[in-house]
Amino acid sequence: SQDFELPVTVKYAFTPLRPSGLDYCKDLMPSANNTNSGTIEYFGELSWTNLFDWMVTFCLGGILALTALQLGGVRPESQLLLQPLYIVLMVLHGLSYALGRGDVRKLNWVPFLFIPFIIWTILSVSYWTPTPWRGSYELTYFCSAFLFGWVAVNNVRTRAQLWVLIIISIVPLGQGIFIGYYQFFQDPAYMADARLS
Repeated sequence: SQDFELPVTVKYAFTPLRPSGLDYCKDLMPSANNTNSGTIEYFGELSWTNLFDWMVTFCLGGILALTALQLGGVRPESQLLLQPLYIVLMVLHGLSYALGRGDVRKLNWVPFLFIPFIIWTILSVSYWTPTPWRGSYELTYFCSAFLFGWVAVNNVRTRAQLWVLIIISIVPLGQGIFIGYYQFFQDPAYMADARLS
């Protein structure tokens, strides 16, 4: 019998003792452009960017549903329920943008067309309106609508996400129809309230 050696190559990788947070996490996570990460039938590829896009889609759907259930979110107490969802939405959008690579990091220019309108609204509330307290409500609504549009245009990337968003926004229609029938047939004095109860 002869002794023989197998060719073995050993690579040494040096990693810093204290890696900088986000750069270290990006190396551990699958890339948005990674085609080897696999896919799920309806939801798409397995990547962090896709996961955050779906989380953003469900958060947008929650905002639409809660707004529909709260008479369009026009009362100040309904805005108290909606504003935390907008904070969660912006955090998810920021994470999606920070962890994305390549084409995912490109922002759509369409929401920038509404910036002059937002500036005009800020100037109107600050200087021209005779009722600044009412103008501040309107400014909150317009800024919320701008944030919703910004995130929807930049994070809802597939038809599946768009269909889920449409279906979630249609769901409160059932409650509205029920309240309308109840008001017409049972209690004409009953009025839909801005609360969830």
